[in-house]
Amino acid sequence: MFAAERLAKVREVLLEYKHVDISTLSSILSVSEATIRRDLEKLEDEGFLTKTHGGAVINEDVDQEVVLSFIDDPYIEEKKQIGIIASQMIINGDVIFLGSGTTCQLIAKHIKDRKQLTVVTNNMNIIIELYGCNNINLIVLGGNIQSVGNSISTSGQFSKKMLEGIFVNKAFFSVDGISIEHGYTISSVELSEIYNIILQNAGESIIVVDYSKFDKRAFVQLGNIDLVKKVVTNAQVSLEYKKLFFETNIQLFTAFNEDKVDER
Repeated sequence: MFAAERLAKVREVLLEYKHVDISTLSSILSVSEATIRRDLEKLEDEGFLTKTHGGAVINEDVDQEVVLSFIDDPYIEEKKQIGIIASQMIINGDVIFLGSGTTCQLIAKHIKDRKQLTVVTNNMNIIIELYGCNNINLIVLGGNIQSVGNSISTSGQFSKKMLEGIFVNKAFFSVDGISIEHGYTISSVELSEIYNIILQNAGESIIVVDYSKFDKRAFVQLGNIDLVKKVVTNAQVSLEYKKLFFETNIQLFTAFNEDKVDER
């Protein structure tokens, strides 16, 4: 069992029973107690649980609906890695756009300490995530509401109208497919219209996408493979794409693949 699968299972157990001990988890998941302790440390750092002597308890303020939606995502751990890397590209005083999807929401989790930051978004989950951060100027795009995967976003004429006069120095958005032949593609025509405006109005545009989206094609093309100059993804991306990005002067940022060294 890979680390991502273990963490999802630990979340499920705690959501149901509220507390658990290390020896039980070790037995259920067939891994050492040392491995379980490392997993519990990760989840404590996320704010999901609090470690106790010999086990852990779920934190009372955990949003169970959000956690369950994350558990349903088989690539949530990979997206968390991407969120951490992408967040390190954001500095105090930046004006940024964060698009729809879970990956962009996970970027938002790691920028709450930034100062004088302006965030433009059409992602309802990000609004909830950043609401109450007095150091962040949060600008929400109005428009038609649509469900995109595990997130709810706005799009349409109102969103487009608002964006026409807004300029950001960094834009982060995800895609549903990347292929050598078709470039970057997404599933929503409405979102493609939003992203096309952002691509024109952003100082730099950064695609954040987990490795499962490679060699796939979605409904609408955003642009060819050289559309952006930075892509944040996972180490599992094939050498074919790594070589292609290098040859086209695209900076590729990948997370360390801990499953290669972690105990299963």
